[in-house]
Amino acid sequence: CRLRRPHSALLRDTVLALGRPGADARTLVDRVGHLAVAPFFATLAVWDLERLACASEYLSVPAGIPLCPAGETPDRIFVMISGRAHSDSGQHFHAGSLVGEAALRMAPSWPGTVISKGAEVLAVPLPALTDALNGSANIGMELLRFRMEACGVRSA
Repeated sequence: CRLRRPHSALLRDTVLALGRPGADARTLVDRVGHLAVAPFFATLAVWDLERLACASEYLSVPAGIPLCPAGETPDRIFVMISGRAHSDSGQHFHAGSLVGEAALRMAPSWPGTVISKGAEVLAVPLPALTDALNGSANIGMELLRFRMEACGVRSA
């Protein structure tokens, strides 16, 4: 079995990361896995997920700290890895949830505040999403579908 070049690099990086003493055992493969279960990202192709995973970072967010402060300009979206968060509108987030959907709708600011109840998240910077969008029709189609559904239009 011969892996495509990007996949072989992914496997190599994973093996090297797991071999470093004291290194965080979470790898690019883990990031791809976390993205793959979240709404919006779940339907993307592996190579699109890899591109976004490369730009993402894990963050530990203590309880009481806002992930998305109301009125601030969105600069990233979050996938909940563990823990919980809630919005001031009563929405609850848990592992696998997508936090910061307003960023995907290109909102000029967060419409409400999302507060961590003690969470670990994977943060995807919007510039990385924009770069990936420019290079992938798949991401463009998924973003269009996502925005249509946010407006109440269902796609087939």
